[in-house]
Amino acid sequence: MAFNSAVTPKAADFGMQVHCLGSLAFLSGAAGGTPSPIAGITILVAGLAHANPFDVVKRTALPMLLAVVLLAVFMR
Repeated sequence: MAFNSAVTPKAADFGMQVHCLGSLAFLSGAAGGTPSPIAGITILVAGLAHANPFDVVKRTALPMLLAVVLLAVFMR
């Protein structure tokens, strides 16, 4: 709620529409939490692959960062 009232009115200043900025914030939060070595899904995937969660994070962090950057570019 704090994000919505603080940032959403400024969407035009970022060159974005309100719904695009909200979508980008949601997806960025999801992509930011997923590559954490203590995230449940990371532990599950690492267990299924018989790998260390830190190795999974090393492999997925850069593609997720790139995905967020590309979303920011294409959602304008």
